[in-house]
Amino acid sequence: MKISSRIEYKYPCDHNQADVVRDILLDSPMWRFDPHCSSGNPYWVSSLYWDTQEMVSYSDSINGEYTKAKMRLRAYFSPTHKPFSVIKAEVKSRLDKICDKASLSKTLSEIDLHDFRHCFSEDLHMFFRQRCKSYKMQPLFPVTVVMYERLGFVHLDQKSRLTIDRNIMALPPKLFFQSFEYIQPSQNFQCVVELKDCNLKDAEMEHIARALSTPRQKFSKYCQAVDHLQATKAWVKHEQASVRPFGAKS
Repeated sequence: MKISSRIEYKYPCDHNQADVVRDILLDSPMWRFDPHCSSGNPYWVSSLYWDTQEMVSYSDSINGEYTKAKMRLRAYFSPTHKPFSVIKAEVKSRLDKICDKASLSKTLSEIDLHDFRHCFSEDLHMFFRQRCKSYKMQPLFPVTVVMYERLGFVHLDQKSRLTIDRNIMALPPKLFFQSFEYIQPSQNFQCVVELKDCNLKDAEMEHIARALSTPRQKFSKYCQAVDHLQATKAWVKHEQASVRPFGAKS
């Protein structure tokens, strides 16, 4: 299990603002494309999010909870990256602007397609429990797939990162392993620019903040996806899910 920590700020924006941020970074001698962006092309991310019967993680995000934690499976796809060649089981926790993430990489052959509970090791589940209030530790269910196109940049200091996520999509959880077959233009979701371990007083960061013209704020692609599935009546109730809840007794 790998654990990382970073300070993260999010700026929801429209496509035009996202393009301005991209152009600022392309013109800068201090920023380079993320190694995953082959020849400057974006890549796709697909995440299967888990939540409780009472949707605790969703409520925490909507209500602006100071501390929160989420569990997800994540896969990537690009012209040079075969889809689902590696799947990451992750727990992401947030304490205000500080994000801690524990992850474990698995191959498709290591995942039981009929029982996703085995994707999360005991270490990952312990990491989740340590960052989740005891009354919220209930069985978890797959809720939604969130898929989006990501263009990533890294600073020459090799610490600061900036990502531009657009064409955010929501799919029912049962489509996780087919998600990249459903790539299409944006469902009118907002884009989001994420600053990770960036110096906000840096001239380029101030330039970007002015271009975005909106204050940094709490933002959740997961909540946006859940809202979309509910609005389009594509919601899959927990009791109808075809996979067993993680944490439930056999």
